[in-house]
Amino acid sequence: VKDVLADNLISGKVKSCGCYRMDSLWQGMKARVDKSRVDGVNVALLKAKTRTDNTSGIKGVTYYKQGNNWRAQLNVGGKVYLETGFTTKEQAQDARKRLEEKYLNPLLEKNK
Repeated sequence: VKDVLADNLISGKVKSCGCYRMDSLWQGMKARVDKSRVDGVNVALLKAKTRTDNTSGIKGVTYYKQGNNWRAQLNVGGKVYLETGFTTKEQAQDARKRLEEKYLNPLLEKNK
């Protein structure tokens, strides 16, 4: 985006201040994201790799220090599904897999 005199825009010397370009880039990006959505859920994000700052090494599994236990969490379509109270990371991992089977797999099946 650049500063442009209004007179130059009105006279036609300049077609845009850059806003139009930014708008078209945004629309293109939004269209690509919308293609990967199923029922309003971005399936590409659900299939993404585990983040590098994940301390448990398992997507959706965290250690809750205050409760001294492990948690399994899944976020799908703006809803958070959470199971808590596990004494081991493996138990939380199994719970995460159950959450995926119940809430995530139906969406992935629709996307095939």
